[in-house]
Amino acid sequence: MKKISVLVAAILLFALGAEMSLAQSGYDLYQKALVKERAVGDVEEAIRLYQRIVKEFGSNRPLAAKAQLRIGLLYERLGRKAEARQAFQAVVTQYADQADVVKQAQAKLTAMANDKSLNAGVNDKAATGLRVRQVWAGPDVDTGGAPSPDGRYLSFLLLGNVAVRDLATGEVRRLTNISPGAKEEADEVIWSPDGKQLAYAVWNCGAKCIEEVRVIGLDGSKSRVLYHNEDTNGNYLCGWSPDGKYILTVLEQRDHTRQLVRVAVADGSVQVIKKLEGPFVHTPMLSPDGRYLVYDVAVQKDSLRRDIFLLSADGSREIPLIQHPADDRVLGWAPDGKTILFASDRSGTWDAWSISVVEGKVQGQPERIKREIRQVQPMGFTRNGSFY
Repeated sequence: MKKISVLVAAILLFALGAEMSLAQSGYDLYQKALVKERAVGDVEEAIRLYQRIVKEFGSNRPLAAKAQLRIGLLYERLGRKAEARQAFQAVVTQYADQADVVKQAQAKLTAMANDKSLNAGVNDKAATGLRVRQVWAGPDVDTGGAPSPDGRYLSFLLLGNVAVRDLATGEVRRLTNISPGAKEEADEVIWSPDGKQLAYAVWNCGAKCIEEVRVIGLDGSKSRVLYHNEDTNGNYLCGWSPDGKYILTVLEQRDHTRQLVRVAVADGSVQVIKKLEGPFVHTPMLSPDGRYLVYDVAVQKDSLRRDIFLLSADGSREIPLIQHPADDRVLGWAPDGKTILFASDRSGTWDAWSISVVEGKVQGQPERIKREIRQVQPMGFTRNGSFY
């Protein structure tokens, strides 16, 4: 027993010694790189050494983050601004836990976002891009609804009920009649293609809490339960088909598995399209032609950075759309069905970008259409291209 104990202790000490040696050699390499860039003036060799540190000593996150920042600074010194921006962006997205280094990289990215010479090569319509107009402000403003297809109304949630606001007159009309303190509460709302009905989710807490899908007329008539299943944990309404015959939704089961399903508006019958693997960060959005869903999802566990994917509405094909070191988030489909609007921090600030998609394939490069939109909650497009 004593021999075994000594053997185990020796292995542990050897492992610890190797780790200390590894960390020390990483710092030695960092010092060597500093000498190359500052004393010798060999910037290219310094960049190569810093890249080795990032690759070989990535487990030492403070050191790797500092090396990644130096890479960006040296690229900037060489006038290679696109590579500098990519390096600074890598600091922000990959080393979020290193606050001081991220702050320096973020400051560089912000300066670059305002650098006309750097942005000259970027597809950028931000100078003439989106015109912004406030349509409503106040305590009742809510992101649970959406604009009607013709842009006349904005649906929203009012004290657990579905309501609509006439954007021209400001008149508010409540469509449902859920009493305060009731065991029901309306959730998200989507419009039918003709603008005459709304589908909405309702939390119904009877014997146990379930979420139903209901539909109601714009005038508050013909309210009915479309889907009710006590084995489900929630519904995420993706969109109403262009022909008005079905609603696409994600159903979450009690075991937290998810299915993409088609619910017939006529009789509430359900067709399962696909079992969904992994978490959807945002509810998938249905394309105007009803053929595709677009969504963003975290690319790594415990990561805030997201990429954007397309999924065919029949569940047969999943297509990477935006894969980039930045954090990219879907905002919505333009009415023509050929343009997807998304938010990205790839330039150092949260900007609005667009990408052309035809037959499920990306066409060209993303174009920035508005700078510094900050954090927004998308509510959708109207037929004339207004985005809320």
